[in-house]
Amino acid sequence: MTSLIAWTGVDSRAPASFYFASDSRISTANGLKWDWARKVFASSRYSDILGYCGDVLFTSQLIAQIVDTIDAGAIFEGISDVESKFALIAGAVKRAHADYPFAVPRRPEFTIIHGSRRGCDMKTSYALFELTWNESGGWTEKEISVPRNSEVVATYGSGKASLSRSVDCWQKSDVGGTSRSVFSAFCDSLEAKRDPFSGGPPQIVGLFRRGAAESVGVIYGGQAYLAGLPVAEFPHLDGVEWRNELFERCDWRTKERLKSAQRHARPRKVPKP
Repeated sequence: MTSLIAWTGVDSRAPASFYFASDSRISTANGLKWDWARKVFASSRYSDILGYCGDVLFTSQLIAQIVDTIDAGAIFEGISDVESKFALIAGAVKRAHADYPFAVPRRPEFTIIHGSRRGCDMKTSYALFELTWNESGGWTEKEISVPRNSEVVATYGSGKASLSRSVDCWQKSDVGGTSRSVFSAFCDSLEAKRDPFSGGPPQIVGLFRRGAAESVGVIYGGQAYLAGLPVAEFPHLDGVEWRNELFERCDWRTKERLKSAQRHARPRKVPKP
């Protein structure tokens, strides 16, 4: 299971960013857990991000394949409208699922989300699509309206109730209605451990006003992580944007806020978990 959240960031002019964040934990039926699983994905060539909750094996394997195929130019070349992009992704998922063998009596359900961008620069807007499969209802597809202000767009997974509780607390503070308050709430939800199926470091992917999607590094618990992977021994990470639990821009080496970055203080009315 999972804690998965999508939210928008808006500056004084217009929508500026669109993010997915998730935890890094997968669990087994007998209680084992592993906190190194990748759950959100960014195209390095196109303005598209994906994430999932539910059935881990099928979704994680297939999304990684789809993103690699997208980046090879084999899927989206010559396609600009987000509806067609989502249709191609959904078609690939459905074809793969038709041949997927199930070793359990009940087929596990899942949801895959796809974020994309319409336009660029000051004409930017963002799109969110959702593809769900479960045994009782089969396939469902829908587009979710993305607001033009900084707020949560959607939450998913076993950690949804915990996320809502933390988000509500931050929204009532003096920094409510900001992009950074959403990610700080997400980190608080993980740290509170209210959902035993969510854990490990957060991972983030994002879209911005121009260019391809990006994976954002996270400083969490004094350690640096990228896509849920500890990166202490990797030497070439200066091209990655790094954020801490308060969504401050950071230096991945020192784990400290960049001197040029805006300081984000934790509101007094938001207690630590």
